[in-house]
Amino acid sequence: MKIAFAVNDQEKKILSTNFGRAKYFMIVDQTTKETKYINNEGFEAQGGAGIKAAQTLLDEKVNGVVVFQLGENAGVLIEKGKIDIKRANTDEIESLITNYSKLDLLNNFHSGFHGGN
Repeated sequence: MKIAFAVNDQEKKILSTNFGRAKYFMIVDQTTKETKYINNEGFEAQGGAGIKAAQTLLDEKVNGVVVFQLGENAGVLIEKGKIDIKRANTDEIESLITNYSKLDLLNNFHSGFHGGN
C-alpha cells in the first residue's frame, strides 16, 4: 500500500497544510517500507494546483493520501481514482504512518482557494 503526504521539505517529516501548493509528495510504501519524494506538479501552477497535485498522485498509483483539508475539485478527482483520503490529526508524518488505519476518512471538501483567495 502506497500512502502520499504533501511536504515542503524532504529533511523534515512534517505534513504541509496546503495539499496543492506543497513542494513535494512523500510516498511511503507500507509493504516494502521504501520512501521516495516526487515533485508536486501543482506547486508553481498559476491555477488548478489541487487538480494538478491530485493527478500527480493518480499517476503515481498511490492507495491513500493524508491531508488536513482538501479542495473540492482535487477531492472529487482523488475519489474517482479510488484513493482513500484520510484526515490528518497531527503534522508528524511518522505518527500518521503508524496510525494510518485508525485515521478517519475525509469526506467533506472545501470550495478551494480559487484565484489565490
